[in-house]
Amino acid sequence: MAAAKRRDSVTLDDDERELDCIGYRVNYAATVLYYFGVLLSAGGLWLVCRWKPAWRVYMTCSQCPLPAADCVVFKDNHGSWTTEDIFEERNAPNDDHFLMSDREMVNSVSSNSDDEAARLLSHEQLTDDGGFGDAESCASTSASRFLIHHKLRFIYDRELNAFVPLKALDCGVPCVSIRRRRDGLTLTEYTKQKKLFGLNTMDVEVKPYWKLIFEEALDPFYIFQAFSLLVWILEVYYIYAGCILVISCVSIITDVVEVRRQMESLRDMVAKPSRVTVMRKGEKFVDVSSLELVPGDIVVISSRGLEMPCDAALLSGTCVVNESMLTGESVPVTKTPLPDMPSPHDPPEHTANQYSPIRHKRHTLFCGTKVIQTRTFDREFALAIVIRTGFTTAKGSLVRSILFPKPVGFQFFRDALRFVGFLGILALIGVIYCLVIMQSYNVGVKESILRALDVVTIAVPPALPAAMTIGVVYALRRLKAKRIYCISPPRINLCGKLKLFCFDKTGTLTNDGMDLTAVYPVTAARFIEPVESCRALPMDDLLLCMASCHSLNVIDGELVGDPLDLKMFEATEWVYEELPSETRWDPSVMSIVRPANVQPFDLSTDNEGLPGMQLGIMHEYTFSSELQRMSVLVQRLGARREVHVFCKGAPETVVGLCDPDTVPWDFTSILVNLTQQGYRVLACASKKLHVPFHTYKNMARVDAEKDLQFLGLLAMCNTLKPETAPIIRQLQDADIRPVMVTGDNIQTAVSVARECGMILRHQKVVMVNAYHAMASSGTNTGNLSDEPSSAPPVIQFSVVGEPSDSLSISLKVARNGAGGPYQNGDHPRPAAGRGDGYVAPGGAMSAIRLAISGKSFGLVRQHCPDLLKRLMLRGTVFARMAPEQKTQLVQEFQSLGYCVGMCGDGANDCGALKAAHAGISLSEAEASIASPFTSKVPNIECVPTLIKEGRAALVTSFSVFKFMALYSIIQFVSILILYTFDSNLGDTQYLYIDLVLILTFAFVMGRTHAYPQLVRRRPPGSLSGIHVLASLIAQILIQMAFQAGAYVYLTKQGWFKAVVPDPDSDNIVCMENYVIFVISSFQYIWVAVAFSAGRPYRLPFYTNYLFLLAVILLSGITAWLVFGFPNALIKFLQLDPRMYEFDLFRGALLELAALNFAMSVIMEFYVLPSGPVVAFLRRLRRKKQPKNAYKLVEREIMKDPTWPPIHMPADDDQPTNGHSAPPSAQPEVSINYLKGE
Repeated sequence: MAAAKRRDSVTLDDDERELDCIGYRVNYAATVLYYFGVLLSAGGLWLVCRWKPAWRVYMTCSQCPLPAADCVVFKDNHGSWTTEDIFEERNAPNDDHFLMSDREMVNSVSSNSDDEAARLLSHEQLTDDGGFGDAESCASTSASRFLIHHKLRFIYDRELNAFVPLKALDCGVPCVSIRRRRDGLTLTEYTKQKKLFGLNTMDVEVKPYWKLIFEEALDPFYIFQAFSLLVWILEVYYIYAGCILVISCVSIITDVVEVRRQMESLRDMVAKPSRVTVMRKGEKFVDVSSLELVPGDIVVISSRGLEMPCDAALLSGTCVVNESMLTGESVPVTKTPLPDMPSPHDPPEHTANQYSPIRHKRHTLFCGTKVIQTRTFDREFALAIVIRTGFTTAKGSLVRSILFPKPVGFQFFRDALRFVGFLGILALIGVIYCLVIMQSYNVGVKESILRALDVVTIAVPPALPAAMTIGVVYALRRLKAKRIYCISPPRINLCGKLKLFCFDKTGTLTNDGMDLTAVYPVTAARFIEPVESCRALPMDDLLLCMASCHSLNVIDGELVGDPLDLKMFEATEWVYEELPSETRWDPSVMSIVRPANVQPFDLSTDNEGLPGMQLGIMHEYTFSSELQRMSVLVQRLGARREVHVFCKGAPETVVGLCDPDTVPWDFTSILVNLTQQGYRVLACASKKLHVPFHTYKNMARVDAEKDLQFLGLLAMCNTLKPETAPIIRQLQDADIRPVMVTGDNIQTAVSVARECGMILRHQKVVMVNAYHAMASSGTNTGNLSDEPSSAPPVIQFSVVGEPSDSLSISLKVARNGAGGPYQNGDHPRPAAGRGDGYVAPGGAMSAIRLAISGKSFGLVRQHCPDLLKRLMLRGTVFARMAPEQKTQLVQEFQSLGYCVGMCGDGANDCGALKAAHAGISLSEAEASIASPFTSKVPNIECVPTLIKEGRAALVTSFSVFKFMALYSIIQFVSILILYTFDSNLGDTQYLYIDLVLILTFAFVMGRTHAYPQLVRRRPPGSLSGIHVLASLIAQILIQMAFQAGAYVYLTKQGWFKAVVPDPDSDNIVCMENYVIFVISSFQYIWVAVAFSAGRPYRLPFYTNYLFLLAVILLSGITAWLVFGFPNALIKFLQLDPRMYEFDLFRGALLELAALNFAMSVIMEFYVLPSGPVVAFLRRLRRKKQPKNAYKLVEREIMKDPTWPPIHMPADDDQPTNGHSAPPSAQPEVSINYLKGE
């Protein structure tokens, strides 16, 4: 149906989910027919349309272009359909901004809170001076048509013919324009903004109990329960109906209380309104409620701290912020003012330095984070400009992800719905059979219809949805006991299918804390003897850089900050002091560092010309994952006109900022040697500024960090956590592929990967390096170019290992994979100037692992998507990855068909944690909304625990589903057999079966614990799998055969007297009823045991003591019914007392039940899992090719013996001294020239 609809536009929401947008206009004739259908169906049509809102639109509206539409239907890429009303602004006599919907008479889909927000929305748009960019970059609000979807406002853009999200200052506005607005809004501007964006609030509606109960009662599950209750009451099953009614009411109340508790918790998580100070033109400072904030407002950040009520860009001063609520990272971060100039490392589309909350996160105060300290210059205020408000903020996005979670696309749930549909078809067949039988016995119409409807309530068990969640509930409890918390329970089943797990390195695989192992000083462009203690360093620029180039802060008298900065500073044995603004002798100096044995200067004097090694830190260029460095501007106290720049960061980044004449010629070999030993290496550089002293505050970062003097290297020892290597080995033994995703140096990452076992000793590491060759170079010289290029990149494959193993090749890859992964489809050829000794790995692909840098990953992803698939399949180490690249990596793995897990410490991993099927944040918080799972145990032991519990929960869900399906079919067969003889089960017999047997087993089956060992084979994820279907079919046939056999055996007895059909009686007390009831009661117990198989995903069923007790107790009670003691129980269950006169028959019936048990268990435990049967089922499936894309790529690789293209260099290409060539103007060349490692 959807395929036939014309899509007028496609737009995107903030989660980058594509939304097909189809416009509809009210058709009044169709609307009248709809309401007439509602009346004829006694509200049934209205109920169905409540479950499927899009159907109501189809019934009451006609498709039309968006400009004429009254409502739209959205379809996202998950197949979910939603409807939204379109609002238009119309002037009313007493309300200039009154909004009305032409579809109010049809249906108002928007919530009350959304309607109120819509009432505030105006079509007016501020000019660029107001801080909103042009109409091309932001939502064009010249039109007055808009809608609200998932708490976001979408404005109709006539030029695009689409509804686009309403954006504020986060929509391509130049940073210089934002900084220009530091005087605040005028009252007129504020009024316009208020009408456009509404209140700064995140309204989480906590519905009253009566409304929640009403909505819960209208759930399809409870509607079917109500239908079943009505049928049972009409059939005079009062006891059974009463018990089910009580259970349903308890279930509804329990669910409502839990939903209410969750909504209250979410509401409390959203910050309550507070008083803030804003700057307004003409009024200067005004105290307002945080609800009144609008984009463009200038907020004064209090020195006493502030919980941010909005997203804001810092304009002046610096702030120390606790972002644990958003990221799970407990280490405070420092925020600095928004820069005017772009970074030279920004991509070409950002050369205008357009503001982005993600790219400028080091200058952005996010909603919900806590400012715990501010620092200002010249006694000015710390000011920030409001960027986003309400649900458009970072916190608002997280709240919306909870209110509107993405659907979990799991095959098991889809198959469960299909199977329920199959049971519905089976019920229809039963209804037809029942009506035919009842007609043959001349049963009245009313009685025939009631019995036929009773078949429907039997064939489709109403308790199925609740029973399937039992395994997840028990898994949640077990995970919580192991200090693993979950905010998305449906993902637990997904954990059972994980095939690949990504790990951050620092803080996840390795310890957070680092020890400074050695310092490699540089003098006159040469490395001198390394020192192990800073005490041996002279009082020169290298020591000063280590003492001052950091982002440490003093919070409550304790020095806090990045663990690496802490270790580096502690190694210097210097002292860090923050200066209150009122005691500073120089307003620009925020803090000082000095040797511990040096007395602080007297701040009351000028100190001009005094000697000493005390440094005043004046300005900080904060660390950025994208830039991979940080810098500070400092001055020596006593030399107030002498300002220095100190820089530290990734060696390959810092050395590119240095004067080549100051870089030692053996820099590359030293760096490679250190990183291959697993050290975290930092480079230090400095320069003295030769600019007027008063201009340094306005100096752009790119100017401060150029032409530096290289000072040396710092080797930090980052040891593995003791749990890491055993866990990685455990995952590999279970055929779960571990992948490292880190922002660290690629050589260090490879070393850690080898140390922890991700890369085994016999495996070679091929480093993949992609770059654009210099435009001026006619051949490939290996030079890197940062200039943007649309040409295909050069791909270099280099084997990393011992010196004799170092190989290198350069290969140009055709853009977009044209002609295969190689240019023109040819086999790889040696690079220019190299020998032709080609080394083919043959089929030994398992002996090769790839290591890729973030820059190379981005280039290959952009230009060579076909090659990227191969790299993803063999990649084990992804280094120097930016936060957004980690997210992209997870998504690329998912596109190949992997079920992906991600484990990180929260700070730079939030996007990847949320994108993964199972993201685990190692955080001290009990539950971090940055990821579905949070472990308070700070190591990766939680990963196999989660996978084991996921597998156990998934298998339990399958077991409970199959048990409930067999329960339904067993009872369905029993009823049809009894209907054939004009008999039925009694009220109390249904009670015994459904409440005593079925409910007990449904609740205790899931208590079986996970198996302690991970196996290579994953549990099935689809109910349509051949093995699952074989199990169901085999058990159905066995149970049907034994029921039929028990009845046939009964009819062969000489004393058997068949029931006499009586249209006026149910004929419950009869011999046929006795046999069918007894044998079916045993069958419910037997299939519960048969479907409770233990290994390899769960412990044996007998370790579940409650389940074992239930099996023994209920088997004993059922056997007791066969022997007939006591008589009161026989009468209560409406059993035929004549059957207790035939002891031999009852004994034979017990033997038949025992044989039934043996066949059911043997079939499930031994026959179906046996090798020959498994092989037969696989042949029966006739699977032509794998359904997962990664398996198809694997086949391609195995058929191509020339990949990866590894070439042996020519003899004259071997280095003569074991080191690379001296660095030139582009030191990156020597870094990437991997010779003599």
